[in-house]
Amino acid sequence: MTDNWTFNFRPKQSFDGKPITIEDAEKHFLAKLKDPNENHKAVRLELMRIYRSMGRVVEAMSYAEEYLAETQNVEEKAEGYFTLGQAMEHVDDFESAVRLYMVALELEPRHKFQRYFIRNNIGFSLNQLDRYLEAEKYLCEAIAIDTTHANAYKNLGMCLAGQERYAEAAKSFISAVQANASDSRALRHLEKLAEQHKAVFDDFPDLKGQIRKCREAVAYAADSNNQNS
Repeated sequence: MTDNWTFNFRPKQSFDGKPITIEDAEKHFLAKLKDPNENHKAVRLELMRIYRSMGRVVEAMSYAEEYLAETQNVEEKAEGYFTLGQAMEHVDDFESAVRLYMVALELEPRHKFQRYFIRNNIGFSLNQLDRYLEAEKYLCEAIAIDTTHANAYKNLGMCLAGQERYAEAAKSFISAVQANASDSRALRHLEKLAEQHKAVFDDFPDLKGQIRKCREAVAYAADSNNQNS
C-alpha cells in the first residue's frame, strides 16, 4: 500500500463506443463466425468468453475444443485454458477451475497480462476452497508481476482475512482501491472486515481515516463513470 493516496479508476467498458448487453455481443460474434473473411479462431475465443460470462459451460467448452485444436501457439493455448477455468468458476466448480488454470500456468505464457491473471484466478479459486495458504503464494506472485491491477490485492485481502490476519487484509483491500477505485468490491470487503472485527482498529490505528478516503475515491470514480456513460 502506498502512502501518497493517489487513486486510479477505469471507465466502463463498451463495444463500438456504446454499452451493450452480453446477448448483443453473442449475436455479433455468432454473425462474425459465419463470415468467411473473419478470423474464426479469434471469434471462437470471444464466444468462449461470452458463454463463460453467461454460465453456459457446454457452449464454452464446445468452442474451446475447436479453439485449442487449431492452435499450437503457447499464448493462445494458455488463453483457452484460462477461459475454460473462468467458465468453471461461473458454475462454482473451483476444483476444476484450479486444474485448468494450472494447465495454463504450466504453459508459461510470456504476456504480462496472462501471467498476472492466471495466478490471480488460481488464488481466487483456492480462496473459495478455503485453501488460503496455497492461495497466498499465487496472489503475491501476481502482485509482483503487476501492481496496477486491483484484483490480486482484493483477493489477497480475502486470503489474509481467511487466515485471521485482519490488519494485513485491510491494507491489501486499501491497495486494491488505490489500484482501481472504479471497482468497489474491495471497499465493501474492507467495510465488512472493519464491522465484523473491531479489534483490527487496535492493530491499524488509522483505519477509520483510510476507509473514509477509500469511500471518497470510489464515489469519485462512480461519478466520473456516470458522466462518461
